[in-house]
Amino acid sequence: MERVKEGEKILKEISEHKRKLVRIAADKGLHSSETIRCSQELDELINSFYRCLHTNYENSR
Repeated sequence: MERVKEGEKILKEISEHKRKLVRIAADKGLHSSETIRCSQELDELINSFYRCLHTNYENSR
């Protein structure tokens, strides 16, 4: 159950980071260092979510 809560937390962070990324890209442009950094942070969150899913799947087998 704890892993499910962790996954839900990560999904919330992903959603918030997506909104942040769109706002930064609109303000600073797609090629700004801030936009790229935010995009990389979003990538890390998405990877964390998939690792969490994988761990849940492996533990349920």
